[in-house]
Amino acid sequence: MNHFGCLVVYFLVAVASIQAILEQSRFNPKLLELSKTVHSTCLSRSGTDEKSIKKVIDGEFTDEPKIKVYMRCILTESGVITDEKGLNVELATQLLPP
Repeated sequence: MNHFGCLVVYFLVAVASIQAILEQSRFNPKLLELSKTVHSTCLSRSGTDEKSIKKVIDGEFTDEPKIKVYMRCILTESGVITDEKGLNVELATQLLPP
């Protein structure tokens, strides 16, 4: 796996772990609003389902191609990952809970 792929996997594991531990009430309001918009966009683009997404949030990662498309979509649509600059560290840290 290339450097970018490792970085994406690390970020997704970190976000999923944080989501599993924290209540949504502790999430940054910007993250909550963004997640609603991006989730619906990426759900339809990827063709995955809520059950598969729930498994990832619960820490069950799979090699399912639709989940990979969904995760990539979440990161690019939110602006956390861009083709030009890679990881937008500033935005990622703004979105993560305290």
